[in-house]
Amino acid sequence: MSLAVVDALERGPVSISIDLIPGQSRNQLQAALQEEFTRHGRRNISNIVRQFIPERMAGPFLEMAQIMPEKRANQINAIERDTILRSLKSLTFNVAGARPLAEAMVTAGGVSLEEINPRTMESRLVKGLYFCGEVMDIDADTGGYNLQAAFSTGWLAGESAAVAV
Repeated sequence: MSLAVVDALERGPVSISIDLIPGQSRNQLQAALQEEFTRHGRRNISNIVRQFIPERMAGPFLEMAQIMPEKRANQINAIERDTILRSLKSLTFNVAGARPLAEAMVTAGGVSLEEINPRTMESRLVKGLYFCGEVMDIDADTGGYNLQAAFSTGWLAGESAAVAV
């Protein structure tokens, strides 16, 4: 999603909304939250929230919701409960900008696919030069597609280079 966000930032401000609990409807989540509040009223709200989101996310989540993490569940009022519920179903924040390239996990761009023989991964411009992975102008959705492309093109480039020698 980062490429789409960076592109959108060039056109203006970007706001993102994430459903942190997509497997439950708002009503189901509301019932689950209420049960936790009722059963564990003496616990800190941060401990309750950790039942629904990763532990490392609980502090920043409560900060965004403007709720003190030390506050006990039985001290949370109806407005704060609604804020927690709303934020779990639609955590919204503004993107200030992209991180530096040195911190990137993936990149976009690279050698044009038109300049590469797809049967061998050899450059059409420089004989004996082979390309693979993200050095080429390919990127895909998450879920391992970039890794699969890197492994597959790497294998093909290596095999082709070995045969050419």
